[in-house]
Amino acid sequence: MDEIGLLDGGASWNDFRAARGRFFEGLSRRKGEVRGNAAPMTLRRFVEAWGARDADAVAAQFSVDGVRHQFASPEARLRGRTEIALGVAAIIRAVPDCRLDVRACVEGGGGVVALEWTFTGTYERDLPGLTDGTEIVLPGISVVTVGSDGLIVLENVYWDRATLMAALGTFD
Repeated sequence: MDEIGLLDGGASWNDFRAARGRFFEGLSRRKGEVRGNAAPMTLRRFVEAWGARDADAVAAQFSVDGVRHQFASPEARLRGRTEIALGVAAIIRAVPDCRLDVRACVEGGGGVVALEWTFTGTYERDLPGLTDGTEIVLPGISVVTVGSDGLIVLENVYWDRATLMAALGTFD
């Protein structure tokens, strides 16, 4: 039998919700906190660079041949600091008041850290299908692998285009 009897049918829906709440409460204690061996300073600088809207500083947190792979549509796989800086700069140009707020940070083994974030700002230009002045609120997750040198080797970025489009009023 599991801790609260969910598997044997002895728990109610309220028991399940309470257990789920305790689980997420444990994660949220680390809200915005970046932990680990080489990862903390790298990820702190990474988030601060987004906050400063500095594409080169974001890219500098990646290894020379690091990869930023965005799985949402349009999919983008940027390799190396130059491509990463150009991709991040395009986002910053389109949403010049952008902000990346880390809601949770969970560390796994092998330098892997998951960041749950919300990207917000006002769309101004250069993103097809959007109207200037549209407020963007986009939740997402980045799964980041930090190498032994303290630099990001891989960032897999997940967000839902349908969520973005619905928030912008272009998709129901």
